[in-house]
Amino acid sequence: MTAESVRFRVGDFSCVSLPDVIETLTEVDIENMFPNDTERMLAAFRALPEPLTFCRNILLVETGDKRVLIDSGMGQSDPNDPGHLLEWMQAENITPESINTVVISHYHQDHIGGLLDQAGNRTFPEARLVVPTQEHAYWMSEDILAGLDAPDAARLRQTFAAYAERLTLMDDTANIEPGIRYVPAVGHSPGHRAVQIESGDARLLHIVDAIHMPIQLNALDIAPFDWQQPDIAIATRRALLARAESENLLLMAYHFPFPGVGFVQRRGDLLAWEPYAIPAP
Repeated sequence: MTAESVRFRVGDFSCVSLPDVIETLTEVDIENMFPNDTERMLAAFRALPEPLTFCRNILLVETGDKRVLIDSGMGQSDPNDPGHLLEWMQAENITPESINTVVISHYHQDHIGGLLDQAGNRTFPEARLVVPTQEHAYWMSEDILAGLDAPDAARLRQTFAAYAERLTLMDDTANIEPGIRYVPAVGHSPGHRAVQIESGDARLLHIVDAIHMPIQLNALDIAPFDWQQPDIAIATRRALLARAESENLLLMAYHFPFPGVGFVQRRGDLLAWEPYAIPAP
C-alpha cells in the first residue's frame, strides 16, 4: 500500500476515498487504451507535468446511520491485478460486516470483482446490494451470458446468486439511501450509472467510468477501446461535463489520480481537472 485513504465531507455525510489500486501509466498503456486516435492522446499524455496514474478509487459514504460503499473493486478475482480495498478498510477500522449497502455502478469486473471472497462467499455479508435495473437486465440475460467466456459468465452467475436475497434493482427515480441516487450515464456499458451524493446544500457527482482520465477532458470525441456504445458514451460525458461545469459540481472519478475528487474548470477554451483541496481535519 503506497497511499493513504482520504476523508472529506459532503454536507453532513462523512466520505472516504479508498485506493483499490494505483498504477503509473506508460505510453504503451495510452496506445492500448486509445487505438483509434493514439497520436492525439499520446501528445496530451506527453504534455503532462508529472506522471499520470490510473486508479480504482472506491467511495465509502457514512450517512450517520448507514455505511454505503460505491462499487467493490477487483477483489481477488484476477490474481494478476488484485484489489486492496479490504486492506484499506481495515486500516480505517471498517469491517466488511459493517457495510449496510453496496451500490454497483455497472458490471465490469473491476467494479464487481470484490463482491465475493476467495471462497465464493459474500464479502459484505450484511449488505444490501443495489444495482441498476438496466445493467442487470443486460448482463444477466441468457443471450449475453452465452456469449461471454465461460469463466466470466460463471462468475456473474455466482456473484448475483450469492446476493440474491439481498439484491435490489433500482431505477433513477428513487433514493438508494436518503441523499444517494443513481444518475443515468450510459454508454461505457449499456446500464452504466453515475451516483449523486447530496446532503444539505452540498453535492458530489461520482461519474465512475464516464471518463477514465483527465487527458480526455479535451478529447471528448475519442472513445477508449472498452466502451461498449461509443457514440452514446461520448454524448453522455459531454452532458455530464456541461452539468459539472455549469453547476460547479464536486466530482469523483473512479480511475482518475487518487483520490479522484475534484472540479472541472474552464481555462480559456480548455477544460482542466482541479483536484479538491481536502480541508484539514
